[in-house]
Amino acid sequence: HKGTVPTYRSKRSMATKKSQPTLTAWMVAAEEEVEVLSVKVAEITSGVNIILGSL
Repeated sequence: HKGTVPTYRSKRSMATKKSQPTLTAWMVAAEEEVEVLSVKVAEITSGVNIILGSL
């Protein structure tokens, strides 16, 4: 039954109002990471296209 305790605690902490600013900050950080990942994916895609084109 050890696995049920962290699940219960995490659900309970998500319900508290204190987690909202943290959630907002996390969402902002996540959006920034997504932008960085999008750029990396675009770079990789163009690199792959160049490699495929040279084959």
